Amino acid sequence: MQDTIELIILIPEPVPLPIAQEASVEIERRLAARDIELLKQHKVIEIKPDTKKAIIEAKDPLGYDLFVGVPIHKTPQVVRESVLGQHGWIPVNKVNLETSLENVYAVGDVTKIPVGKFAVPKAGAFAETGARVVVNDILNKIYSENNPVKFEGMGSCYLEFGAGQVAKLNANFLGKAQPEVRLDGPSAEFRPDKQNFEKDRIAKWFK
Repeated sequence: MQDTIELIILIPEPVPLPIAQEASVEIERRLAARDIELLKQHKVIEIKPDTKKAIIEAKDPLGYDLFVGVPIHKTPQVVRESVLGQHGWIPVNKVNLETSLENVYAVGDVTKIPVGKFAVPKAGAFAETGARVVVNDILNKIYSENNPVKFEGMGSCYLEFGAGQVAKLNANFLGKAQPEVRLDGPSAEFRPDKQNFEKDRIAKWFK
């Protein structure tokens, strides 16, 4: 159906991945090759379903037939009102994800872990690796052992490119001197990798 539709992607940032310039360039190139328009620095502030208009900050509204959007992420009210929540987020020790309260940890979307002027993304892959670090830290305390595992902000995600082609975005935000984000593919070889990733987590989380 590519010849019969117009697909436009709006992002609030100047590039798709501000922390990863090379990956951003490749993503933009791939979108352009498929005639998918990327409108950068287009922050959607309101949707008007009755007129099918997306209201863009400091720009003209954009009409649509089908709008698929990602809502603004924020922490639950209980977190924002807690003693741990500072400016809406929970600061943690970057090494073991312990909060300002001893033996209290925070993982996932409620945390804010700075990486220069950016932060570790709010994605399940980082919550998953963070949870392993927390478990290890708790076990070390229980058994008075010293087997530290540092949270490195490592995670991966997959990007569908159609026709069986899948790319893999690999990130390491804290494990090295500078954040590293690499885009591999797209290629057919990452298709089974993505499928196995999905099956494994569905089997573990939704028994």
